[in-house]
Amino acid sequence: MNIETKLRELLIPVFGLNTVDEIQPQHSLVSDLGATSIDFVEISYIVESNFGVVIKTNELMIGGITINPDDILTKVFLQ
Repeated sequence: MNIETKLRELLIPVFGLNTVDEIQPQHSLVSDLGATSIDFVEISYIVESNFGVVIKTNELMIGGITINPDDILTKVFLQ
């Protein structure tokens, strides 16, 4: 299983969705998936515990970050 698929599967319960197909890489966490501030805390925890990458909550909320794991992981590793 690739990182994108695993992340999408892990995000299903965060957004109360039923399938991976409801989460697409082009989706905005806030605009399309309805993420709230508490969701960002949970997403940060999920990414850290499953992928070993630490993301500050405010980094997820700035600049319309999408759920594309390559974008998230690249942003973290470039800092």
